[in-house]
Amino acid sequence: MRRWLITTVATALVGMIVKKLTSGDDEKTRKGRRR
Repeated sequence: MRRWLITTVATALVGMIVKKLTSGDDEKTRKGRRR
């Protein structure tokens, strides 16, 4: 069972996507999604 590996990869991918979205479309994400 490699659950830790899948979790690590998923977390890394999500982090990269979030960083790209926040750095690229900060205003768009703020208007579209509320956090």
